[in-house]
Amino acid sequence: MKLFNKYSLVLLLCSLLVSTGAFANVGSIIYGYGDYHALDSDGNKRKLLKGAKIFEGDTLVTGKRGRMHVRFSDGGMVSVYPGSEYKIDEYNFVAGDDTKQKGFFSLLRGGARQITGLLGKFKRDNFRFRTTVATIGIRGTGFFVKLCQADCFDADGNLLPDGMYVKNDTGIITMKTKGGDISLAQGQSAFAATNEDAPQQINEPVAPYNVAINDVETYDFDVGDAAGGGTTDSGSIIDPPPPLIPIVLNKLDAVVTIDFGSGFVDSHEYVADTVNPADSITHDATSISAFAGDLVDVSPIATTFDSTGGALVESGSDQDLRVIWSRWSGGYALVEGGIGAVTASDIHVIGAEALTAVLPTTGTLSYTSVDGTLPTFVGPSSSGVGTQNIAFDINYGTGELTGLSVTADIGGNLITASQLTIEFISGNSSVISLAGTCAFALCNGTGGTGMNGQIGINLVGAAAEGAYGAYNLSNSFDAVVVGTYLATGQ
Repeated sequence: MKLFNKYSLVLLLCSLLVSTGAFANVGSIIYGYGDYHALDSDGNKRKLLKGAKIFEGDTLVTGKRGRMHVRFSDGGMVSVYPGSEYKIDEYNFVAGDDTKQKGFFSLLRGGARQITGLLGKFKRDNFRFRTTVATIGIRGTGFFVKLCQADCFDADGNLLPDGMYVKNDTGIITMKTKGGDISLAQGQSAFAATNEDAPQQINEPVAPYNVAINDVETYDFDVGDAAGGGTTDSGSIIDPPPPLIPIVLNKLDAVVTIDFGSGFVDSHEYVADTVNPADSITHDATSISAFAGDLVDVSPIATTFDSTGGALVESGSDQDLRVIWSRWSGGYALVEGGIGAVTASDIHVIGAEALTAVLPTTGTLSYTSVDGTLPTFVGPSSSGVGTQNIAFDINYGTGELTGLSVTADIGGNLITASQLTIEFISGNSSVISLAGTCAFALCNGTGGTGMNGQIGINLVGAAAEGAYGAYNLSNSFDAVVVGTYLATGQ
């Protein structure tokens, strides 16, 4: 009874429970935008939402459209700019005990703006900020650092020299390399190409980011927001907040996991063009205000979801690509053409205001998933939520799609799949057949662990710089994994 929609499109988002081990909580996310996540000290990825805890050893990662602010337990803050990696090497803060205070941070890539709190206020050796080029010492409260690695440009689009750029906001900071050091007063900037070069004062700092993000710099925090002033964790650090423009979906896809009882679990995929306002979903990046109307599957059969008792587990959006996604859990009843209601344990939804109007005719883009709902799994002996990676290439000169791979990691057990044959993209929406395998312990099959299913590819953005879709995979032993993704191409 497997029904697949012609357009396998959905989105998946779900919070991943993380074991923090012995690493201490050092602060929390007070603002996030676009694609951003954390890697723990073992390299495990976890998605972040506002209020999420940050731990010693974490590396904070932002995509080219991502941004996040963290407030540390001592009242200090950091703003991690788009396309950056910022690591919390060591952190310990005990109010009133200077012997136990320490904050060591590293910028591995991109840019960050840091405001120091109580930590290091009375003993500067307690604070250190470093890159591969130089180390920052403090006698002030705020500074901006940009590490350029063939990715920095001036206002005219000319490539700037690689190295480390620093701008001091307040007080005095010291920039130190093996070649020397320089002190910077409020408003002054400096540059060093390598760790062997002495830092030199420059007139103009490098731009904090090199991608177009609407008004992103306008919503940075102020120095007064750090320890001793500004807002608290319960307040808004950004005034006004970035304009999260509501997105009304005109191209909607959904995938569900259905429990038919007696151990029979399956998945269905649906698609709808919600041009009728009554069938639209409105999303403001933190919640979905409506999920109404009929969805049509491949049969086609009019299908209605009854949300009584259901819960919105998570949701998200990409304001630039105008894509939103969400995952709903429990309580949902599915009625197909009046046949009767069955329980849908997980519903993943993803959609966009508009797809790419005119596709590129030359060049190849390599797409990698950056967001979406986390995959949910139901099997013969277990269930759970995991992480995923989706990747593929599209040659727009020939329309050929190659290298498509889907990997879902459910508690360390892998489900992998790939395209069966070379495929060609015709238009901005396609459905690709998948075949793969499931870890034996997870899917519990005795006659094989083969999986099969489909994935939707919908192209978005003015030049198809994004793609989104839904996927599902299952086997004959009632093992099902479903999810959605948003990918960006380079």
